[in-house]
Amino acid sequence: MLRHSILLLLALLLGACSTVPDVDPSLAGQVTPAQVLNGVGSPPPDKRVVWTGTVQSVQNLRDRTRVEILSYPPSRQRRPLSDQPSTGRFVVEMKGFLEPTGLPVGRPVTASGRLAGLTSYRLGDASRRLPLLIGERLDAWPMPQTNVRPSPDVRFGIGVGTGGSGAGVSIGL
Repeated sequence: MLRHSILLLLALLLGACSTVPDVDPSLAGQVTPAQVLNGVGSPPPDKRVVWTGTVQSVQNLRDRTRVEILSYPPSRQRRPLSDQPSTGRFVVEMKGFLEPTGLPVGRPVTASGRLAGLTSYRLGDASRRLPLLIGERLDAWPMPQTNVRPSPDVRFGIGVGTGGSGAGVSIGL
């Protein structure tokens, strides 16, 4: 019986350590780009939303810039949780010119603005309808680190034994 109690306690402790996405609770209930596209729970026009994701393309027009974004749920810091399933695609339209080199493909961003319905968006030979966000703010986050070589981890230690004579020095990498 004691063994079963200990196993149950260990299982509960391990379950408590499992990772749950740290989604921003104030944004958790808002409509997603996929829901807008499918007409599920469509918010009224001009509804303010905050969507996060990664840049897929940048298109500069005469007086504005359109950025296509692959959407992900927002973290508490309102950064995209790109390790979670995508919540659709959308286009954010910002006034003026945005430098495309500052928004490379894969760059994490947070866009806030007013939902303006659906727009036709041309990508290569294909045209598709995506939710359009009239952007008030577009925050670009640092690019994720890839292929970063860790710095060497050098440790020195000295050990002294008891119950006999012994001493040692070790170097670990």
